Amino acid sequence: LEDQAFTQNMLSIMKLDAMPTSHPILREINKPSQVLDNFDRIIYWKSTAVVRMLLDLIGETAFRTGMERFLNERAYQNANSEDIWNALDKNVDHNDLGIHIADLMRPWLLQSGYPIVRVTTNPGRRKVKVEQNVFLLNEEMKESLPPSPYNYRWDIPLTFVTGSQNDRTSPQKYVIKRSAETATEINIENYNENDWIIVNANRTGYYRVWYDEENRNRLLRQLDEDHEAISPASRAALIDDAFILSMAGYLSYSDLFRFTKYMSKERHHLPWGVLLDNFAYVTQMLSLTSAYGLIQDYMLQLIGPVYDAALDNLNNKVPDSERLLQASIFQAACQYGYPPCIEKAKLEFKRYVDDGESLHPNFKDSILSAAMVDSDGTTHAFNCLKESDSCGGNSFQWLVALSAAPEPWIISRYADGLFQMDEIITKVTTWFNTEYQLDELEQFTASKQGDLEGAAGLSSLKAAIDNTKSNVRWMNNNYGNVKTWLEQNREIADQSLRS
Repeated sequence: LEDQAFTQNMLSIMKLDAMPTSHPILREINKPSQVLDNFDRIIYWKSTAVVRMLLDLIGETAFRTGMERFLNERAYQNANSEDIWNALDKNVDHNDLGIHIADLMRPWLLQSGYPIVRVTTNPGRRKVKVEQNVFLLNEEMKESLPPSPYNYRWDIPLTFVTGSQNDRTSPQKYVIKRSAETATEINIENYNENDWIIVNANRTGYYRVWYDEENRNRLLRQLDEDHEAISPASRAALIDDAFILSMAGYLSYSDLFRFTKYMSKERHHLPWGVLLDNFAYVTQMLSLTSAYGLIQDYMLQLIGPVYDAALDNLNNKVPDSERLLQASIFQAACQYGYPPCIEKAKLEFKRYVDDGESLHPNFKDSILSAAMVDSDGTTHAFNCLKESDSCGGNSFQWLVALSAAPEPWIISRYADGLFQMDEIITKVTTWFNTEYQLDELEQFTASKQGDLEGAAGLSSLKAAIDNTKSNVRWMNNNYGNVKTWLEQNREIADQSLRS
């Protein structure tokens, strides 16, 4: 559960932190009104990720001892981050690290963003070359970055595992120096001629990794032959990096999809959570195009075997990790229209309405949404909204379920006066991805500038324009390639895959 929460939040923050509008963890505060600005998701979750990276580098024993030293030394006194690093520094063997903790941490705290590490492999010589650059989702925005005292370079703790030395608990470690002007060549132990290598093993570091084609192909073969040879956290990292690097133009979408083909054999919740979160965007971009049926079929080819294996009985007691997988797969299977899931949801809903059987909490939202396809489901939802006490008093759950209804009039019946302007703008425009929609949005915003000045709706419209520009750029750069790959790799699935 802890890994799931951390992975989801860290990957979400890494998307925000890859924009020029991001900000450092530590910022100067000159007036009281700026205090609350320093408490946002980037501050909390990036701080957590950076400290986790440090803990992995120096080890839990040294970290705990150093924190105890800090608390004892600064008891009843003011303290800042430098006091923490100095206390930790006294418990670290600098000959092993080659760097002081404070020097390592300052660039991570005092500049926004994070690096991408480019890895060029040479297993025959047991070496890799690594070099760093600041990572942005849109490289064209690099000129928009504010000045940084560290010139957007970091001292980066790297961790390595190879096909021959796949020690998940004690990977090899190396720190890239930010002062290195050119690629750094690193000797890797037990790195043989046909080995794959993973950098940032178990996703303990706050950076992304690009691999050369040779290593990508070796990793893909390993995933296809025996994916469990790679740790679940590393598998999740490979998939997430492939998605985000494709969005940024470092990889083709053909390369991305190759990293997903093994997923019908995946039974761990971490890779599935990452894949479903990222595929939601691709699916949304294709939702009003001729390629939507292709992406729906492809997803069902991946989801179907996992659903059939993991969800034979919704009420079985299973370990937490499997419970998380079940919830994610059930929701996705119903959303993509997998017939066994839809029928199961309808059956569970009928038992709930007719016999008063309670819905399993892990599947309740998915069951309610799937049931809205039928008139019986929407009728029951309307009744529950009128008399919320008779349905557990949770009107919000029923409103969310009604949003899945296929007929617009069903949604509009209860939408009047329900939503705030900024919420409407965000939800309505999130899928805009054509030049026509962008022009309409810009003209509408210009026409309403005076009316909305100072209101929440204006900032939401400006954000919607930026989001639409990003979507248009994605469609121009990727739609044709994505559609072609899906057509070429489409299995002749019988129509029972889709309802």
